[in-house]
Amino acid sequence: MEKLPQIIDERLKLKFTFIAIARFIVTNAPIVGLTYYYVCPAIRSYTAIVMVVGMPLSVNYYVAYVKLSALKSKKIPQVGGSSAFSSFTNDGDGNVTGRGSAAYAVKMAEMYSKIGRTEETLELIDETLDVWKGEEKSGVLALGDQRRQRETVGAGFTKQDLEKLGPEELEMILQLLIIKGDALMKLHGFQAFPLSAGLNIDAMRIFENCPASKKMKDISIMFPIYNRVSIQLKGGVINQDDSCNLERDLYSRFYHESQVQSFHLVRSLGALAEWYGRIGQVDKAFKYFNTMTSIYMPGEHAPLICENYSVNRCAVTYAVSALWYLQKGQPMQALQRCDQVIKEILPSYDTKDIVGLYHIFWPIIRVLKWNGEVEKAREFYAKWAPDGIENHFAIGVIHKPMCLLLKICDGNPDGDYETEDMASDIDMILEFDAPDMTDLNLITDGWSVKSMAAELCLHLARRLEAGSIARRNLIDRGIQMSTMANERNTTAEGLIKHILAHEAHKGIDDRLLALRKEDNAVDVDIVYEKDEDTNASHNGPLGLTMQSNGVKNNYVSFDFASKFTVRTSGMSNSSASRSNTGVLKKNSKDSHHSNGSTGSTSKQFFSSRISRNSQSKRQSDCDSIAEVGPETEVA
Repeated sequence: MEKLPQIIDERLKLKFTFIAIARFIVTNAPIVGLTYYYVCPAIRSYTAIVMVVGMPLSVNYYVAYVKLSALKSKKIPQVGGSSAFSSFTNDGDGNVTGRGSAAYAVKMAEMYSKIGRTEETLELIDETLDVWKGEEKSGVLALGDQRRQRETVGAGFTKQDLEKLGPEELEMILQLLIIKGDALMKLHGFQAFPLSAGLNIDAMRIFENCPASKKMKDISIMFPIYNRVSIQLKGGVINQDDSCNLERDLYSRFYHESQVQSFHLVRSLGALAEWYGRIGQVDKAFKYFNTMTSIYMPGEHAPLICENYSVNRCAVTYAVSALWYLQKGQPMQALQRCDQVIKEILPSYDTKDIVGLYHIFWPIIRVLKWNGEVEKAREFYAKWAPDGIENHFAIGVIHKPMCLLLKICDGNPDGDYETEDMASDIDMILEFDAPDMTDLNLITDGWSVKSMAAELCLHLARRLEAGSIARRNLIDRGIQMSTMANERNTTAEGLIKHILAHEAHKGIDDRLLALRKEDNAVDVDIVYEKDEDTNASHNGPLGLTMQSNGVKNNYVSFDFASKFTVRTSGMSNSSASRSNTGVLKKNSKDSHHSNGSTGSTSKQFFSSRISRNSQSKRQSDCDSIAEVGPETEVA
């Protein structure tokens, strides 16, 4: 019972529930018996239904009404007539106790999050975290607040606050920060990534600066935080240098700390293997990969990895390893690895993990499509893409364009494509794009979504007549997406950053420009009529009417002003968009460069290297989410 919320121990309500069930049985059982004596099938059926439905009804009332009505309170629940944290005391050494009440608050936060009461989750977590924060005793509140702000380690905690914590309290704080980050993502979607990243960094700083971290017997609660930070590093939410050395240091620390449990260890080994493969050090990548495969047990480890990390990235690493054979110039081995993943990994993979599935699909299609196996890639994707994937918040936008690409790309005969669908396909591709977070994570698995969009524009445009408006629009959009792909694949100095993604994009630029050259050779009609009488619309120069005596009258008809209207749609700005409150919101795209030290993995200074400069950015994003409504386009 100590591990469950104290609200379960509501004996009085449970007693009334069982009394109600007994009352149903006592009042209806004799009637059922009498129907056998007097042979009344209709009454017997009715009373039987009343008993079957009535018995669970009381329990349903207790769970659905009593429990959920208790959750309606936005305050920390009261237990035994006092605050949920009334059991917090001082043990004589200055350490805060009250683990039962704190554990209860954590359970309640998890319960709120699971049933979708996200705002209540955030309020409860903030109230719970405030309990561990010391009160400012300075009489001058403004100066006290400023001093406290300067001393803050993370999430509002000062070093003095952290010194009072025990290992269990520290673990609960870290757990609450994880739940809060997930709740923000549910509430705000992709806009909350900077806030979630800030909470993860705060959690790392709290762990580093809290003396109780050295007393923790199990630090595995930090490993999901490392995993989240790695995703946000790859997604560009957290700044790092072009060589991604900060990411390497994170994985190295993860590897050294995760050797206490095998399923955490294989996850960290896979992360290191993928990083080395991405930067071209294939031999080191295979070294860590082989170590991972020697430890990894799919039946035992896969459920634990999914539970702790949401995605079974070890299975993804198998698929990503096919790309390393391409870098070694061994396409046959790459194709064999794809076959192994299709036969051994995918059949047992959880189809509910759509993000993980797509991280497996992406490198396999990268290998098959670029090595003459387009038809096989199309059959593979059609077979393994789960139902409902088009509705996924992160991956759904890619599904239909992927199906179209595998239908019209090089290697497929033109007869495979139904031309009557071209108009709707063109409209879809002209609007197609993926969130930056999705693209920047997929680009590490072999190719960019921007390259995909540019190639789709290319293959649709080459099927249209030169000089047509649709073709010109496709070429313009393709060149735009191709330029963005090149920017993603290279650094500001023009050095290649994503090797395989850069190779996958080769040739698309040249083919789009060749189509543009064909279009430029086509004569285009001018909008103005050559023979039109330009003076027909007015009676005199400058639109002024003439009086009979030849004097100009500068009177203009009221109908003239009605010709002018303000454009209310179709206007956009690449650098900013205006919300419905009229406040400009800056684009989230930022420069992702950092010149910090990359060689140290020391505990004290590690998390401070993760985007100190992003604090002001996170605050502005927070203000935008809190104060700015949904984005709309205005003139």
